This record gives sequence, C-alpha cells and structure tokens, in this order.
Amino acid sequence: MAKVSCFAGTDFRRAAQYLVTIMAVLLIGYLLSVLPVMTRLQFGGVLLASELILFTAHVAALALFFLFARHVVAAIPDRGGTLSFIRGIVEPVAVLMILVIAQGLLWQVIDPFVGRGGKTVYFGVAITLIVMVGAWLIVSAYQQAFNLVDAAEYLIARFPQFVPRQRYSCSACGEKVSKDAKFCSQCGHKIEEAVNCQFCGQTLKPDQKFCQNCGKPLVATVPSDSER
Repeated sequence: MAKVSCFAGTDFRRAAQYLVTIMAVLLIGYLLSVLPVMTRLQFGGVLLASELILFTAHVAALALFFLFARHVVAAIPDRGGTLSFIRGIVEPVAVLMILVIAQGLLWQVIDPFVGRGGKTVYFGVAITLIVMVGAWLIVSAYQQAFNLVDAAEYLIARFPQFVPRQRYSCSACGEKVSKDAKFCSQCGHKIEEAVNCQFCGQTLKPDQKFCQNCGKPLVATVPSDSER
C-alpha cells in the first residue's frame, strides 16, 4: 500500500523545486565569478564582471525566493493554530527580506555612478519601501494573532495530560496509588489522607507527632461544632 506524504501536494513540490533552483543559481553564479577572466574584465572602468555576475545571480535568487514563498503559503493548510499564523505572515516576511537584501545589492552596483543627491533619493525610497512592508507585516501579524491564542489555549488544555500525577504507596500492601485515590486498587485498604505541617508545609504521616523537617510539634485541629 503506497504511503501518502504530507509533502505530496503540488504546491509543496513546486516550493521544493524553487528552493533547489535557488541553490543551483547561487552556486553557478559563485563559480562563474571566481573565473580568472571574470576578475579582470571591467565595465565602466569600475565594475568587475565577477561583481556583475554575482549581482545577477542574487537578483535571480531573490525572484525565485518570492515564488518559493508564494507556494509555501499556498501549501500550508489553513486550519487555525500556529500554522495558520505562519501562513498569514510568510508573504510579508519574504517581501521584507527580499527588499532589504535587494537594496543592498543594488547599492553595491550603482554606488560608483551616483552622486550625493542620488544617494539621498535612493536611501529615502529604500527606507520608505521597507517601512511600508514592515507595516504590512505588523498588520498581518495582528490579524493572525488569534491563531496563536487558539494554539496556546489548546496546549494549556492538554498540558495536564503530560504531567505525571503524584502517587503514594498503600500502607497495607505497598501498591502505588494516585494522590486523589480513596482506596487501594490492589487490596482495598482505605488510603489515609496526607497531613501537612502547619509551620513549614512538609507532608507528614497521620501518626507523626513532630515534623521531620522543622521539628515543630503537630498542632491538633479543634473539631467544629458540627463534627462533635
């Protein structure tokens, strides 16, 4: 019987294809950039061919990364919880990463050809775009925050199941019984309720007269009128 993988969907496969292609583009770009002829050939007297090749490879990788992110978003199931939160912010996060990296790459290429006024305009536009995409990310995170709350509530509700319950030994047969048990499941002996020291809170046996932790004598509880 054939097994069905959770990554068998078309979008997951396309995302994997783009990811592999990104690595291939970067590898080939790096290998071409280290060729001796590329480190000697210049454009405009200031830009090496190796730098232009690396720039082109990085730009292509960023474009492929955007397509990769789009398919990742489409592949993540929208069923609430953490995955839905991630699904809602993947695209703005990807665009923000692309924008930050792209403006740095572009600046390395145009820096020798741009004057002071051009630098001011360039960085002003870059900062404006980054702030706008950052605002998009903040709004998306706000809109998807309820999915994180749902996931937290689900984990909190299931947390007690992973905490081992405190167990005691039956004084008659030694069988381990849970803290809230009234009778031993092995011999039927009534489980004596635990007593706490009124001074330090140490757990004591019912027949103790002094606390083994602080040495104080146990104070007898005065019965109420209804118990007399």
